[in-house]
Amino acid sequence: MRMAEPAKACTRKLKPRLSNKERFHCVTADINISQYPALKDWLPSHHEYHICDYKAIRQTQDHLDFATTIRMSLSTIEEIQQFVKDLPITWRIDRTRPPKGQRVLFKVDYRCHHNTKPRKSAEGSGRRTKNTNCPAKMAVTLQRPQASSGRQCRSTDPHMPTLPTIVHITNEHNHNIHVGDALRYKDVGEEAKQKLKKLFEAGHSPSTALDVLKYDLQLEHGDKYPNASADRSICPDLQFCYRLYHQVSKQDFTTCEGAGMAEALERQIDMYNNQCGDQCTKLTTVSVSPPSTIPPNPDPVDTSQPEEDDSTQTCVMEQEVTKAAEGAEAANPVDKLKSSLAGLCELVEKDSSLWPAAHDLIKGIEKVQHSPAKLASAMHAFGCYSCMTLMTKRAKPLRRRTQTSSVARQKAKLGRHRLAAGRAGKTSGPDHENGQPEDRQ
Repeated sequence: MRMAEPAKACTRKLKPRLSNKERFHCVTADINISQYPALKDWLPSHHEYHICDYKAIRQTQDHLDFATTIRMSLSTIEEIQQFVKDLPITWRIDRTRPPKGQRVLFKVDYRCHHNTKPRKSAEGSGRRTKNTNCPAKMAVTLQRPQASSGRQCRSTDPHMPTLPTIVHITNEHNHNIHVGDALRYKDVGEEAKQKLKKLFEAGHSPSTALDVLKYDLQLEHGDKYPNASADRSICPDLQFCYRLYHQVSKQDFTTCEGAGMAEALERQIDMYNNQCGDQCTKLTTVSVSPPSTIPPNPDPVDTSQPEEDDSTQTCVMEQEVTKAAEGAEAANPVDKLKSSLAGLCELVEKDSSLWPAAHDLIKGIEKVQHSPAKLASAMHAFGCYSCMTLMTKRAKPLRRRTQTSSVARQKAKLGRHRLAAGRAGKTSGPDHENGQPEDRQ
């Protein structure tokens, strides 16, 4: 009987260890951003960069397309998110990746915001769309600079632990970047948001706050204002102003009753007093007892009323007028009226063209001088309306009646035309359009 041969020992060859030169794009960690001037102008200036790899793809009239790998000294997720916001391109999160245990803390893929990944294509609909299916993308990875137990990093990466952040950028766009059609889709910047919030606190509405912001941009940019107004990051649209206004209002007045409303109202009063430089308004709390009612009781013996132990708190606004305002209101206007009338008489005396109007004024005064209410109304209305305004108001009913009558005449005329078109002519012959054609042999 033949015996089985012993099995050969299974030996697995280990892969040879790759050198750092083969594993990484570069083996140095020097700050070399000055060697790439085009990339230096594109990246935010308040960071230090080590360029591992850079390749220019093409130069267009609007921008430069390139691909690069960058190492940075960012060590927290918050710093990376702020870096992404500071870039000249608006990026959106494409996908997030889970951290790989002890080595990777953060890893996210981004895409250009002109790649919206729509569910339905908008081609042929005639509507303006933001989506261009832009292929630009970026990947950011944050490696752990130290071991989980606090020990020194043992990675063979030559950029660790000083440059733990890896940024891969493929800045290749299929659209223009610095034109008005692309700038109108950018996110609103924090500086513009803070300006709008201050204007809201000063009492502006969303539309007036946007007008003030545009006026400031005109003063700042001058002839370049049309280009600046197209940039949504510094000149937002009216819809965003309304959303921000309601958001700020909800933060200030979170509740419509109770202590929350009183605290929010007190903050607004303090802000108003600080702006005026004086205590013009004060909020006080007064105890008001509820009215006591005797419930109907069929028993005539028990006629005692319930004790009034509870009390409700009511907020009362007290307007405290300053002494200067009180003195201005208490001043007698007779002296000032006399001086104004004297100046008016001198003006009428010098200019004879004002004499007919002066006669009408005298007649009006004689009509209302015996009625204090009519005289007060005439004083309030004096100078508020011009002659052209009154003529326009008086002409509105006449213009409306004229338009109504003209429309009625047009309808009647149109009806006669339709009746004539539908009626056959009295004469008909071989050459008439309504005549019958001749029978040809």
